Amino acid sequence: MNRKEFPFEYTDEKFSLLLILSCIIIFFILIYTTALNNDLLGGHFVALLLSVGVPLIIFIINKKKIKQQGKGIIHDSFFEVVFEKSRTKINFSEIKSYNIRHYRGSILKIRLINETSIKLVANSNFCDHSYFKSFINELEKSLLLFSDSQHHNLNKEKSIFEQKWFFIFLISMTTIIILGVPLAIISGYKWASIFFLLLFTFIFPLWLGYVLKQKSKNT
Repeated sequence: MNRKEFPFEYTDEKFSLLLILSCIIIFFILIYTTALNNDLLGGHFVALLLSVGVPLIIFIINKKKIKQQGKGIIHDSFFEVVFEKSRTKINFSEIKSYNIRHYRGSILKIRLINETSIKLVANSNFCDHSYFKSFINELEKSLLLFSDSQHHNLNKEKSIFEQKWFFIFLISMTTIIILGVPLAIISGYKWASIFFLLLFTFIFPLWLGYVLKQKSKNT
């Protein structure tokens, strides 16, 4: 019986989402309260510094908690994922479909026959995803080998960058940004223009991911 072990780092998605949302909420609360007490704080600069600085400090202090340690163990007909306080075993025969994506880290999604979903993420912004990448690439090889030898129907799901609607979404959002920024500036709504620029910082990485995925399909 073959057995391969892969220690890896992964991202605690629940904690990272909670941390980011908390920092955003604190930012808006501080923006509102400092706007009301702008004169007492000594002007716009100090108010902006507090509004940005406090959430940023909170994020930096807690960022290291996002990275967690785990281990993947691959056998001939099943694999295990070992965490600090838990251990999960999944038989290959129970897997209905899977999806693997490498962009700003690595993501593994598995859907079981009973419709239970399992997701593991190693975000390159918070941890070294190279070990996790090695694990899921080797896991995919084992899954395909098992599927061929046991005639198990196994589907590989398309990533979001491969979905037909995603390109339409990118075009629509880009059009809104291109038209929205100059209109907001002409109309004198400075905060609206800032919003559209922030939207651009969100949409640009999605375009980059889409282009990279299309290139990888053509090579």
